[in-house]
Order: sequence, then structure tokens, then C-alpha cells
Amino acid sequence: MSRIFHIFRKDAIRLWPQASVFLALLAANAWADRKFPNAVHDGPFPLLLVAVLLPIACSVLLIALIHQERLVGDRQYWLSRPIPRRELVGAKILFIVVFVNLPLLLSQGAVVVAAGLPLFPNWSNFLSMQLFFTAVDILPVAALAAVSKNMAPAVFVFLATVGWMTGLAALLWPGEIALRLATDTSLVWIEVSLAAAALATGSIAVLLLQYSRRAVMLSRALLAGTLVLAACSLLLPHSAKWAIQMKCSPQRVDPKDFRISAGHGGGRMREQTRSTTDDTAVSLEFSIQIDHPPGVTMYAEGFRPIAEAPSGDSWQPAWALAAIQSVKGVSSLLVDVDREFYNRGKDTPVHFYGTIDFTVLSDGQMIPVPGRRGVNVPDIGWCIGPPEDSSQVWCDATLPKARLLPVVAGEPSGGDYSAVLAPYPYSAGYSPLQSLAFSVPPKFFVHADEVRLLVQKPIAYIQRSFDFGNIMLADYEVGHP
Repeated sequence: MSRIFHIFRKDAIRLWPQASVFLALLAANAWADRKFPNAVHDGPFPLLLVAVLLPIACSVLLIALIHQERLVGDRQYWLSRPIPRRELVGAKILFIVVFVNLPLLLSQGAVVVAAGLPLFPNWSNFLSMQLFFTAVDILPVAALAAVSKNMAPAVFVFLATVGWMTGLAALLWPGEIALRLATDTSLVWIEVSLAAAALATGSIAVLLLQYSRRAVMLSRALLAGTLVLAACSLLLPHSAKWAIQMKCSPQRVDPKDFRISAGHGGGRMREQTRSTTDDTAVSLEFSIQIDHPPGVTMYAEGFRPIAEAPSGDSWQPAWALAAIQSVKGVSSLLVDVDREFYNRGKDTPVHFYGTIDFTVLSDGQMIPVPGRRGVNVPDIGWCIGPPEDSSQVWCDATLPKARLLPVVAGEPSGGDYSAVLAPYPYSAGYSPLQSLAFSVPPKFFVHADEVRLLVQKPIAYIQRSFDFGNIMLADYEVGHP
């Protein structure tokens, strides 16, 4: 044990400049988090540099720490001394806990207290954020340092890896990125969790291999495979992610209580008001009936349609952008169908069916719109009312467990839904808070006394099928006479 503290003290003396820079940037970032909550848009330029320099400073500190006893090469002084590897590893872990994890925990706690949120009830959230930070920001960098000989190559590989993963996402997602952002936002915690698990597992394997055998080439290959696996986890199909989401349902519901069927009038609404601006798609609108118990709301998360023509021609995307809207108690399903398929089969009977993924939310208490001084909303966080030039309620939360639905004169008015209702915090960043925006209808500024916010908590994640039978697609085109 004494040798562990001796190595720790040696590292602290040698690396105090790097550690001081990191701690100073961490303190500046925590101060800016409360002084300029929306610093990306309205903060001064130096604060933007803090957000960029902070992860770089952390990575430089970690690489320098591992390189104090480099694992690549055979001329290092410590190889000729009786230093057990487990004690060397213990000293490095102690340094990281004291100079990285513990300061980060203190800064996050200070930000939460400054935001008006309770500190101790959030201890499990802090633990989750520390685990994600260690898995994403510490272990991969330490593994990279363990397989590199000098600081410059390690930093170069680090920056090249970040650029490669960014380029890979841009290469694989064009044409689908808008749909991903529109429909898969609530499932992003699954992708991040899988990527973090892949990075943590692979990085730990690299570190164990290097500190036990110093198998450099094998460790480098393993680290490269880990990065590829982490990148691939971000491309998980929607169906697989929703299957995981359904396993995380807080409650079990009776399938008979939640049904979808065609609405009156053969599935077509009298008034269609929406049309796509995409030249490759045609907007269709179907009147539907959604049956569910009173006191709950069903929010559509994903949509998988299938259209089959008698000729054998079919349209069945893996997932598609769709929406369900309700006007005066009448619900409609809005679908963008591939234009080429539509033109081929619009005048022939087409079997149209599929599945919709729903989040089932239980209606809770009704609260007034928060004022500018803010109020602590249960299961969400600290919320501030809209200023004169905005129509949004802003909330800061460590882990939102509910959403806010604007209600005007007793009628739901829709609004943006930006809260990711994850079972645990999944952020690997330095701020402990999520900023949420809920749109308040324009009527708020005219009839503020009639506007309330309904708190809704998720009780289940379900999947329901629909079948409109054989229909003529042209009869449901938006704008069709």
C-alpha cells in the first residue's frame, strides 16, 4: 500500500501543471453552466473555448499519467525495479479518482445546488453520470495511452478517431438523419448505453492485457475493434431499440385496453391540412380510432408501415416518419409514402397495414405555467416560464421522469416533447443537467389564466398493429378533392 501512495505522490508532483489546467477549466465550466445556461448561443466566446478545451485537457492529463510508466518499449526505468503491476495500476486509479472523478463530482453537485435542485436525492444520478464519464471519457483515453509510446502520437490518434467517427456518422446517415432526429430521439439513451458498454469493456480488456503482458500489437488491434464496435452500436435498428425500451416498461398493461382501428368514414378525414415538401414522398392522412383507458395518453414514437399491391409490388421501409394528431376529438395518422410506389399503385387496391410504437403516459397533476422566478416541478426539475420574446418553458433536470403537456381551457394543445425519459442519466459530459424546452401555445399570452401544464409520467412502452385493409391510396392523399 505504501508503494501505491509513493507512486501517487510522484505523479501528483510531476503532473501538477496538467492537473491545474484541467481543474481550472472544470471550475470555469461549472461557473459558466449557471451563469450562461445557453452559452452555445448567448455566452461570450471565451466560454465556448472552455467547452472545447476541457475534454482536451482531461485527455492530456490522462495520457501523461499513463506515460509516466510507459507500457510500450523496453527501456523504461520501472521495468527493472520490483514494482508489482497491481500496485502500479492502483496508483493510477487513485490519481484519476482524486484529480478527475472527485473534482467532477464536486463541480456537478455545485451546479445542481445552484440550479435549485435537491442534492442528496440525486445521488444515484451522480453515480450513473460518473460511470458513463469513466466509460466514455477516461477508459478509452487510458487504453489509447497504454498502447502509444509518446504524447504526440496518442493525441493525434485521439483526434483522428473523433474525426473518423464523426465522418462515419455523416457518411452513413445522410437521408436518414432527419428521420432519426425526428423519431428516435427518445431512444438515444439505448444507443449511448451500448456504445459506453462497448468502450468500457474493450478499454478494460486493453488495459489488463497491457499491464499484464504488454502485448502491444494485440492490444492495438483490440482497441481498434472496440472503436468500430462502439460506432456500430449507434446504428442499431429502431426495432431492436424499441424491444429494449419495452423491457423497461414501469408497468404491465392489458393489451385489450389499447387498440387502433380505422376511423369513421372509411379511414379518411374530411379536412386535410398537411402536405410534404419532399418531392420523393406523398402525404397521406387516415382517420383512426385509438382506444385506451381514461387518464392516459398514447404518444407515437415510431412507425413501421407496409403497403402491398396485388401485383406483388410493396413498400415497407424499416421505419418511417409519421405522426398522429387530434383535432376536436378526431385522430388522424399522417404518413409520407414513397412517391414512386404511390404513382404505381394509387389507383389499385393496396393492402395497408403496420405497427406503431407508443409511450403510454399517465396524467398526473395540473400546474400553472411557471413564472420567471422558477419553480421545482416534481419528476422533472427546475422550470422557468417563457419570457416576453419566447413561447417555451425551460426546465433543468438531472433525470426527467415526466413530460409537460400544455392544456388550454381543458383541451390539450400539443407542443414540443424534448424530454428523453430514460431509466438513468446517460450523459458522459461535464454538466449534470439536461435542458428541456416545452412549447406553450400562443394563447398563453392572451388567456394566460386558462393555460395549465399537465405532468405526465410514462407507465408502459407498447407496440400496436393496425390494418386498413385494401384501400385506394389516392383517396387519402392530402389535398385530394
